[in-house]
Amino acid sequence: MTFPDFVLFDIDGTLMAGSSDHLRVLMRTANKSLGINVQIEIQHEKPTLNGRSIAGMIDAQLLRLLMPVESQNGNHHISLADLVAEYGNDYRESIQSGTISPGKILPGVESFLRVLDSHQIPRVLSTGNISMVASAKLAAVGLAHGFCFDAHLGFGDLHADRADLVKAALTGLPFPAVRGKGLLIGDTAPDMKAAATAGLFGAAVLTGSDDENELRLAGADRIFAGMQEVDEFCASPKSPWIAINGKSKSG
Repeated sequence: MTFPDFVLFDIDGTLMAGSSDHLRVLMRTANKSLGINVQIEIQHEKPTLNGRSIAGMIDAQLLRLLMPVESQNGNHHISLADLVAEYGNDYRESIQSGTISPGKILPGVESFLRVLDSHQIPRVLSTGNISMVASAKLAAVGLAHGFCFDAHLGFGDLHADRADLVKAALTGLPFPAVRGKGLLIGDTAPDMKAAATAGLFGAAVLTGSDDENELRLAGADRIFAGMQEVDEFCASPKSPWIAINGKSKSG
């Protein structure tokens, strides 16, 4: 078997399907706290904000888009940190009350996580969800075990974009990350672009928002139908999964 030294996972469209109800909560929180009227639509794992695609954007990016300029400069009654906390609490309450769905685990995910754990391969999250949302969402379906939910790691609480988020996620590893030694699994073009920037093998799965052409153009090293194929690929004795500067070689 040929395994990476570590694995980064996106959540929505990668580990889980139908799990984007958090965006509806984000919309409600923003409308309530900022006094604005925005509409987020979710069709086939591809969310849009007032008609604009927001696939792959992180929660902090969305909130900054919605906040008035004076709030972003700290001269308004609500800060980004306050808005994130309110949104996280609203999501947890919605999950507990059953008014939204956390989503469902995609095929092959639980098996692959068990394989990684059995080989002591570190795994961390690299998700646009804020940490409170990620924690509540994964706990609701029994996937939270083995992941750390520190908001300063690979979560959408405060980072500028997906590339910054991946850098932060790597600090959660038990050892320094080495370029070309890790695997990032995601379903969007921003996931794949961030993987390339960080020197990670970009494993794209077709279980989320973006199609094969979008993922390939974004620099995906390999495209899989789903997590089951990723599991089989890593288990192959000749998996050329290691990516250095966008080029693969045998591991």
